[in-house]
Amino acid sequence: MDSTREPPSGVQVLSLGLFRTGKSKVREAQFTLQFQVNTIQYTATLTSLPTGSASICEALTILGYRDVFHGIKAVDQPHVWPLLSAAADATFPSLPSYTGAEFGRADWDATFAPSEAITDLGSVFALQLIAAYPDAKVVLVERDDIDRWYRSMDDAVFRTLWGPRANFFVNILGPLFGLKAVATTRKLFYGFFEAQDVDGIRANAKERFRRHYREVRAAVPEEKRLDFRLQDGWEPLCRFLGKEVPNVPFPKVNETDAQKERIRKRMRTFLAKAARRVLLPSASVAVVLLSAVWAIRRGGGSAQEVWSKVVTSIPLSRLR
Repeated sequence: MDSTREPPSGVQVLSLGLFRTGKSKVREAQFTLQFQVNTIQYTATLTSLPTGSASICEALTILGYRDVFHGIKAVDQPHVWPLLSAAADATFPSLPSYTGAEFGRADWDATFAPSEAITDLGSVFALQLIAAYPDAKVVLVERDDIDRWYRSMDDAVFRTLWGPRANFFVNILGPLFGLKAVATTRKLFYGFFEAQDVDGIRANAKERFRRHYREVRAAVPEEKRLDFRLQDGWEPLCRFLGKEVPNVPFPKVNETDAQKERIRKRMRTFLAKAARRVLLPSASVAVVLLSAVWAIRRGGGSAQEVWSKVVTSIPLSRLR
C-alpha cells in the first residue's frame, strides 16, 4: 500500500440506483473449479452475476473516489458479508431473522470502510444510508424501461441466485468453507423485495422498483441528488460532483470480465481454505456425492432430479 496516500475521508457519494444487469439477454459467466482433497477430486461451477452498476463504479473511481464499494469487489472481502447480513436483520421486517436492532453510523462505517462511494448492493439500504451519511451526494441511476429491467434481472440474477449452482454453494460449499456471499445476497433480496421465496421476489419486483425511486427522491432534495443516465456521460456527473471532466471516455465496463477476475481471486481463497481443512471437507463431500450416486442407481431418477433434491435451498429462517 502506498504510505503517502491520504486517509480516506468517509462516504461522499451514494449511487442508489437499483442493480442493473446491462443488456436484457445476459448470458451468465461460468467458471469451473477443480480441486483435490486427499485422493478425491471435486469439480464445482461458479456463476457470476453481471451488473451494469459496474460502469458507475468505474466512473467514480476514475473521478478519484477511493475504494468504491460494489458487490463484485465484495466477493473477495469476506468480512463484509456478515455485516451486510446484520444490516439486513436490522432493516427488513419481512425477514424471519429480523431484529430491529439499531444499526447506526458506526455500523455502516464498519461495513463499508474505507469506501468513499457506495454503489450496487448498497442501494437496498438506500434510506438508511441517506440518514447515516446526510452530507453525501446522491446519484440516482434509473433504467428507462422497467420491463427490460425486470427481464434482465430475472435472466441474469434471479435465475442464477436460485439455480442449482447457487444452491450448491449455499448448502454444500458455504457451510464447509464459510462462503457467505450467495446466501447473504439472497437474504438482501428477500428483505428488500419483501418476499419469502424467489417467486415472491418476481411478483414484487416492479412495484418495489417504483417505490424505491419514489422513496429516494422524497428523501433527498434536488440540490443533493442527480437523476442520471449512463448515456449522459461525464458532463452532468462531473458538474454535480464538482469534478473536472476526465480526458477518457465514460466507462462501459465489460461486466463479465470484471466479475471473472474477482471470481478468480475468490477461487484462490477458496482453494487455500480447502487445503487447510482436509479431513472434514473430503468426508462430507464424498458422502454427499456417494449418496447421490446411490440414489440414482436405486431409484432410477435422473442426475438432475437427484441433485436438485441434494442441493435444495436451505429454509429462509436459517439465512443468518
